[in-house]
Amino acid sequence: MVSLIIIIFQCSNDMVMKKKVADKMLQAVLGDLDLQKFGGYDLEEVDGISIDDAVVSDNAVIHAVGVIIERIDDGANQREVYNEVNEYLKNNI
Repeated sequence: MVSLIIIIFQCSNDMVMKKKVADKMLQAVLGDLDLQKFGGYDLEEVDGISIDDAVVSDNAVIHAVGVIIERIDDGANQREVYNEVNEYLKNNI
């Protein structure tokens, strides 16, 4: 039983670390000035944004970047990610 708890705790820690890295990646990408202009947002709007926030964002650019990072982190292949994001952008831009 203790071993199972340790395994669950370790998996939980790994997921938290993975999420923090994804959040930092998101913030770095969204910090690009050209992307900010294209997306119509400013740095203050995305300061501290998380992947969870990005994938439900009404801003199509923020949403798309969040989905790309999240799906790649989840192990999706490039074609799946491209198709999903391309379809979303077609319907929302």
